[in-house]
Amino acid sequence: MTMIWLRRFGARAPALVGVSGGALGRSCSCDPFEQRPTAHGSACRLARTSTGRSRRGLTVVLALVMVAACLPSIVGCTHGGRGHRIDGSETSVVRKHPPPKEPIVRHVMCMFENNRRRWLNQDKAGDRDPEGIWYRAWLKTLKGESVIRDGTFHVEMYRIERTPDNTVDRTLVSDWIYRTDRVGRIGQPGWLGDGYVLALRWATKDIAGSEIEIITTFEDDYGRTARSETYRMRVPKYSF
Repeated sequence: MTMIWLRRFGARAPALVGVSGGALGRSCSCDPFEQRPTAHGSACRLARTSTGRSRRGLTVVLALVMVAACLPSIVGCTHGGRGHRIDGSETSVVRKHPPPKEPIVRHVMCMFENNRRRWLNQDKAGDRDPEGIWYRAWLKTLKGESVIRDGTFHVEMYRIERTPDNTVDRTLVSDWIYRTDRVGRIGQPGWLGDGYVLALRWATKDIAGSEIEIITTFEDDYGRTARSETYRMRVPKYSF
């Protein structure tokens, strides 16, 4: 009788199945591989519609959860890194949050040795021209204290050339990036306090005999920067 009633009143069967939820709902048999429903197509369509809506709702909820989880990386709040490789130096800057309550570095003070001792002889050929320079650097706070910090040194070297019409051309010829834990430390800190030793090598570049400028910048792991003065000097020829 139930089968006959469903065949005769197939258009109304879904409503009755949805209300009763009894034997009619359980006796439904659908072939998932068929494009059309079987004899109990109306009841099957109702069951598939309800299940599809539930699955779509679950899919939407899961998608929202995934978007919420990925939102910090989308807006740039991750503790990402940054890598550099310039003139053989390599470093990664790690952003930390929040910054500690400690004095901020406001200035980088540099001190070079006399004109002969500051140069480095790194040429395997053994010529007398310098291939680098070294100097000391201190990180100074607003009160003039020397501090040790985690961060990165950025050093730029410019070549100064004067044209016949007495204008000055300033060209970047080398730059270096070093983490503070990759450079030397002053072995016996004096009255200037604890600091760092930077050694810059320009290898085979033709710098000897040129006038140069060196600028040192320190960047801590929170993105705050401090800069040195611009030091101008002439690289000698045949200094070794």
